Amino acid sequence: MAGIRVYHRHNRSPSKVGQDQDSKRRKTSSHRKLKTTRGTERILLASNGDISKRDDKEKVLQGATNFDSASTSLMRNNLTEVPMVRKSPVTTEREGPHISPDIMDLIISKLPMSKVMQMRTLSRDCKNTIFRSTFINSRRSAISEGTFSPVVFTTDPSGALHWLGFDGSSWLKLPPLNFSPKHFPSPDADLFKDYLVACHRGLLCINVGKAPDFEKIIVCNPLKQQVKVLPPLNFRRHPVLMHLRVYDTGHYTVVVAGSAAMGNEELSFKTEQYDSRTGEWECPEDSDLSGLPFCLNEFQNGAYYKNEISGEELLLCVGFIESHGRGVLVYDLKKKKWIPGHLNRLIPLMDNGRGGALGCNFASTQIVEHDGCVYLFSEQECGNEAYFRIHKLNIDAKSSNKMWVIMMVEKRSRGRGLLVYPEFTCVPFDDHQLAIFNTIEHTIETIDFSKSTGTALIRKETLPTLQGNRFHSLNPVGFVYRPSFTELVCPSSSCDVKTQICSECERREKEKFGGG
Repeated sequence: MAGIRVYHRHNRSPSKVGQDQDSKRRKTSSHRKLKTTRGTERILLASNGDISKRDDKEKVLQGATNFDSASTSLMRNNLTEVPMVRKSPVTTEREGPHISPDIMDLIISKLPMSKVMQMRTLSRDCKNTIFRSTFINSRRSAISEGTFSPVVFTTDPSGALHWLGFDGSSWLKLPPLNFSPKHFPSPDADLFKDYLVACHRGLLCINVGKAPDFEKIIVCNPLKQQVKVLPPLNFRRHPVLMHLRVYDTGHYTVVVAGSAAMGNEELSFKTEQYDSRTGEWECPEDSDLSGLPFCLNEFQNGAYYKNEISGEELLLCVGFIESHGRGVLVYDLKKKKWIPGHLNRLIPLMDNGRGGALGCNFASTQIVEHDGCVYLFSEQECGNEAYFRIHKLNIDAKSSNKMWVIMMVEKRSRGRGLLVYPEFTCVPFDDHQLAIFNTIEHTIETIDFSKSTGTALIRKETLPTLQGNRFHSLNPVGFVYRPSFTELVCPSSSCDVKTQICSECERREKEKFGGG
């Protein structure tokens, strides 16, 4: 009879077998699911009780910050393939009671940036954590999410735009720029470069409009995947200068000037300034550029300078100053107009050895802001010789007088002479350091101005693995990217966390862009 019992135990009816298998699958599935209100907390806390009732709450919060410090950069992981968080080895099988969203947001805010992005893949509630006030307020006091300079752009086979940044030791993939194809169309695959791009802190400002159509300027936070479409310019055109400035109060301003379109000289004088608090572009009557038409003839971001005594805020850019040559034009951000008087801001040319600069010319010029100072990097050619020169613009805080001080001169072999993009660009690097970036070979040469014996050159060879086609912005990239969870594209209004697009921007876009 025992054998018969064993036989029947292994030969149950088909219906009974199906029921047992379904039950088994349901039990297995229930253990695998990461529920928002229970499973997520189990991974985060490895606890059976509500954290708000635990005596060791402070230890738990402290433990959340003690992750591998090497993971503090989000870019260590490919953001398009973020790995799932595995079950903690101290996780128990029992699920604790519900934890309030505020507590969960507070805990997630203590994690390194890479871990925050991994947690967002677990559930919708975790995904929306970075938009809630508890997380944002806690994150404001956090250390920097990272500093990246220089940066390079690439396009994948689908045409989507990506970028990489150098964090001081290696090249890392930055938050994707293809999160909203509707507002961020793919660059033209047939062009070597496209888009005028400005950046400050964690926000990007990009003109994604394509000629012969008008401009379409957006502001986005790649880390939060938020985008805002700015209103059309009062004078529709593709500007040559575009500058973004984010303030500690949370608002930002965008300045555009000049025009890339030949044939309409009047547009080349126009300057407009956008304020995120009003949501409008301003173009005062006395804000036009003075001097020759198209005196701004190079795509650029300009450099910001603040006078700590007078409080004036200046935007400096490179332009042609009538017949005198190339110099620095100065725009007052508060008064919204250009400051006259340019002769004392002419960019010095090399002496040709015969007591003059005859026969010398600029191959490229780029103005850079770093550590509150303004630098001018230039490639100058004198006969068969080429030189790198870096000047510092000393500005007297009391009198506002400006004077060039030479910081570096280095003889170089002639470059490849790219006609569409400079072979070398100058970018901010570490404290008291600038870097000369070879845009072809991807090498970085740092210049340290803190040495008492003069500048120190340190050559660093780097070659990032670029998947897809190399791509350039219209302007030489001279900015530093600092990812941020706290900076908003719409400081005065809330964003829809489902689409990360401000409802006010959507309404404005439909009215002024016809819903496109």
